[in-house]
Amino acid sequence: MSNSEENGQNSDQNEFNLGQIFNKPSSDLLSSLSGKVTEIIQNVIDHLKAGFKADLKASKITIGLLGAGIISGFITLVLLFVTVIFALARFIPGWIAGLIVSFFTGTIAAITFTTGWKKRARDPFAGIKDALNTRNAFSSENKEIRKAA
Repeated sequence: MSNSEENGQNSDQNEFNLGQIFNKPSSDLLSSLSGKVTEIIQNVIDHLKAGFKADLKASKITIGLLGAGIISGFITLVLLFVTVIFALARFIPGWIAGLIVSFFTGTIAAITFTTGWKKRARDPFAGIKDALNTRNAFSSENKEIRKAA
């Protein structure tokens, strides 16, 4: 038993459909084909839109949760510093304890900033300039080749 017979179709129906296709003028076949292609493309676009919307919604939730986690972590860090200040205030005056902790955190911030500053792109347009120089070099070589020929 063939697949078409299993699906409830017999070979006579398939031949009849093929006969109809071969008997149609080319313009009808092309318009039918373009209609089917348009329908398929529209279905693909609809599926892509639905997938994109689902991904966007999941991304929004992820970004929101990450932001909340970062803010919570920052608040926790501040509270830990306050706790260190209170612990030091038992042995030294509170304002000196605050200065010590502030100096420590400021030093870490300065080291981090300096490290990041050293790793920055010195000339953000260097890639564009290199591309332009390369293009100009090729064009000057082409001019030299044309002059020699």
